[in-house]
Amino acid sequence: MPAQDLPSPGRLSPGTLFVSATSPLANHTTIQSAIASLPHDATAHTILIAPGTYIEQLNVTRPGPLTLLGQTNAPFPNGSAPYADVHSDTDHANEVTVVWSRANADSTGKITDNAVTSVLTVAPTWEAALTGTGPTGYPVSPSTPPGSRDFRLYNVDLRNLASDRSVGPALALGWATRALVSTAAGTNTTFPNKYGAYISSSRVIAANSTIGAAIEGQCPLGRPWNALHRSVFMNSYLDASILPAGYIQWQDTDPRFDAATTLEAVYRNQGPGYDEAAMGGSNVTTVLNDTSVEPYASPRDVFMGWEGEPDDLSWIDNRVLRV
Repeated sequence: MPAQDLPSPGRLSPGTLFVSATSPLANHTTIQSAIASLPHDATAHTILIAPGTYIEQLNVTRPGPLTLLGQTNAPFPNGSAPYADVHSDTDHANEVTVVWSRANADSTGKITDNAVTSVLTVAPTWEAALTGTGPTGYPVSPSTPPGSRDFRLYNVDLRNLASDRSVGPALALGWATRALVSTAAGTNTTFPNKYGAYISSSRVIAANSTIGAAIEGQCPLGRPWNALHRSVFMNSYLDASILPAGYIQWQDTDPRFDAATTLEAVYRNQGPGYDEAAMGGSNVTTVLNDTSVEPYASPRDVFMGWEGEPDDLSWIDNRVLRV
């Protein structure tokens, strides 16, 4: 729906809520309040979001299908490339932006990255969202039900302004495509798994030009919470804020990195922040080739069920991502 066509309650499809910070026609003024108002069941719902900047953290725990749809005037100019073109460093962006800038600190006062600092969390419970966000993880009852099996986000930019100059904490576990990730100041199972964060055909850029100049070459693509970390940036645009070496270890004295189990990888990215030689020589970042990327090349390759079986991918919108 074009941004200039503000919906009236009677024009909304059943199961749809309208969010706007300014429109008197809105059901909610914040996205999270709309999410929280939905029933905790298997029914499908859509939240239509008016253009603007929303300073809030989004936490989705409902099991049923949920789509967050940002209004935009130009999703596909000339019927071709998406407006937020991942292959350039232009200012083109979606017209709905969600910003979160709350930092978390440990007992020494050092800023740490976990579910408290993320812009978007999709998990069955808040406790489940905290699992793995530290060196020892967070206890979650074995009876915890699955979270949403059909969550979709369209035409929305997520900006994390609270991380310690690390790109990784802004990302959710799963697969992101045609996404924008902005910079600022694995799981253990009884079966072989490919759990991790996979970022494909996206843009990783500084939140604005002022921040970009201040953090040029300083932002790691991520660092491991533990030695089972797995993440891959592929076919994406990396701006000049990215550290030439790519990923880093947790700390010099506490690396939480094991070359046999940790995968911090890149594949065929582009932009001024993609220095393949420096990344390959870092002894931390793995530069994948056409063969070694195959196990992680698409959602079909990495998504799996609770027991390691192939997962149902029918929920993926093939207009956006072929699997």
